[in-house]
Amino acid sequence: MTRRTGALVAALVAVGVCAAWFTSSRAAALTASEPQVIDDAKLKAVTTTEGGADVLPSTRTVAHWWGSALNPHDGLTYGYNMVGANPFICAGAACTVTVEVDITPIVVNVAGRTFDGTNVLAATLASPQFDVNNYGTTPFATAGLANIPRGPGGPLSQDDNVLQLQLQDATMRAQFNKTGTSSYHLYLHPNVLPAVTINVPQNQGTLLQSGPGVIFADVNIVWWSSQIQNLITKADPTHLALYLTDDVLLFTGKDVLNCCVIGYHGTRASGNGNGSSNSLRAAKRRHRVGAPGHRFAMGTNLFRQGPNPNGTRSADGFYYPEDEVLLGWFMRTAPNTVAEPTQTPSANIGRYTLMGDLNPFPGFRVPATGCQ
Repeated sequence: MTRRTGALVAALVAVGVCAAWFTSSRAAALTASEPQVIDDAKLKAVTTTEGGADVLPSTRTVAHWWGSALNPHDGLTYGYNMVGANPFICAGAACTVTVEVDITPIVVNVAGRTFDGTNVLAATLASPQFDVNNYGTTPFATAGLANIPRGPGGPLSQDDNVLQLQLQDATMRAQFNKTGTSSYHLYLHPNVLPAVTINVPQNQGTLLQSGPGVIFADVNIVWWSSQIQNLITKADPTHLALYLTDDVLLFTGKDVLNCCVIGYHGTRASGNGNGSSNSLRAAKRRHRVGAPGHRFAMGTNLFRQGPNPNGTRSADGFYYPEDEVLLGWFMRTAPNTVAEPTQTPSANIGRYTLMGDLNPFPGFRVPATGCQ
């Protein structure tokens, strides 16, 4: 639960690895070994988890709180941990929490090419994760999983229309209906650390080329995990550790075309100075358990806005954060009086994702059903 709620915010008890998506336009000439072309249709959404860490009262990690809710389907009460202040009991300045984010760019050398995470640092800092925007409306939303054509935009978190917020902050405020003049905030403060270089052995990585012609690194996930685990052990458990890569993706098993994992999130926690516990969650394209495939336009994206190498275009000047399922969906809260109301009146009152009515999938307009 902790790693699934709050629009990535639940993953803030975590270590993150971020990769620039390989359909970003790339015009630079590349000169090294010839990459193998992979059909975009082979890029499937799969989630993998490695390790684990329980968050205890004595845990040294980012600020977090514990809550519980009754599941009406089985009559059981489930607990969860969430980053930030407890919105149900906090007051005044105590409702505002800032999480320090330590960003480490990673320079990856594989098959004679260099993929430099510092190249995407500026775009990351300018993204909705760290920059502020007005989440009252969005100009575009997805019409389908491929967002072609783009769907119409409209009201988003309409009660926060006059404020400039980070993505996580806007999501958490909508999740607990702490919008408008509320003092409830969850801020991310970035700290850029020196870059780290990782050299990938020949038997652990290769080069692939996507349908639009973008060449990217394809690295064995098991080997890569060991490299990231080494970095995690040196990280401050009270900060979010973010390892930033550029066009570096991962494959599972022995088939390099069993691709592509685009990032990790997991837990880095330490208990009373008596050791630490780590976990990494790796996930493939559209990896969030949230509202996969449904996105909305936000902010101004100046990063690699030219055509793809094959002449097609992917970029249109916006960042597209993925919609996120809120706590009430997982807790099967109905009616949902906890979250911000939907844009138009509904029987369940509150929304189950940040996009609310703008998310076209009916399964995210009602609470979760039982697992199959």
